[in-house]
Amino acid sequence: MNNLEDLSKFVDHRPLFLGVATVLLSDNEIRLLVLKPSDNESWELPGGAAGTGEMVKGITEGEIFEDTNLEIDKGTLFDEFSGAK
Repeated sequence: MNNLEDLSKFVDHRPLFLGVATVLLSDNEIRLLVLKPSDNESWELPGGAAGTGEMVKGITEGEIFEDTNLEIDKGTLFDEFSGAK
C-alpha cells in the first residue's frame, strides 16, 4: 500500500491534492536532460510525486537522484501551478 492509498482511507470522498514536480535540467551547453524509461517507448522529463510532508526542493532533488543517480545542489524554481487545469 502507498501513502496515497493510506491517506484516502481518512478523507473518504473528498479531493486529494498531491504534490508533483517535473524538472528541467540543463548543462552549460544548454542540453536538456530527458529520460527513456525501460518500461515504455516514450521520452519524459525527470520528476515525480511528493512523499508525505515533502517540499518542492526535496521532490526535485530526490527524483533527479532516483531517476539518474545524479546529485544536484542548486536550482531555480521556474513556476508553480495548483488546482485543476
